[in-house]
Amino acid sequence: MDFEALMQEAQEIAENGGGTGEFREVPAGEYEAAIEKMEIKKSKKGSDMLSIWFTILDGDYANNKLFFNQVLTNAFGLHKANEMLRSLKSDQPVTAKSLDAYTQLVNAMFEELPYKHEYLVKYTPNAKDTIVIADVFNI
Repeated sequence: MDFEALMQEAQEIAENGGGTGEFREVPAGEYEAAIEKMEIKKSKKGSDMLSIWFTILDGDYANNKLFFNQVLTNAFGLHKANEMLRSLKSDQPVTAKSLDAYTQLVNAMFEELPYKHEYLVKYTPNAKDTIVIADVFNI
């Protein structure tokens, strides 16, 4: 377990309202959101995983986070991650020949997307596809 990374994420949640009692569980629905964080990291079990943090932009749940996490341990998991990356409408083609190249792709997309698009995110907790991009808005 990467305790230091876990502590950093807990601190980020506290800084975004989680430590003040303002954080509330986000119910199912559609939310306008922006990408806050996007990376390849290790899951709790040590597997490589695509992680995307969306920040809700307005309404009752403004500033709350929605998390997309997809483990990359098999072809289906990689396919689901690729579907999400394509739905973000980056100028980057979603293709790579190695995990290092895939990580570089995700990093390049993260450098581009927060300045280019916001999203209408359909959020369904406990569903097979918890987060689906319903629409893309140019900014």
